[in-house]
Amino acid sequence: MIGMTGYIQDHSSDVYVELPVSGAVAQGKNFGAVENVKVTRKVNAPVSGLSG
Repeated sequence: MIGMTGYIQDHSSDVYVELPVSGAVAQGKNFGAVENVKVTRKVNAPVSGLSG
């Protein structure tokens, strides 16, 4: 489960989340991004496993 703090939700507009549809993810490796008009942040997997 991936979440955003209440502060970020209250102070951001038009947030886009990019995640893989399915496949393997490795702990500590990038597997998606969270983006708004000001910044894009990479999302790293906290554990290894399969998505989707």
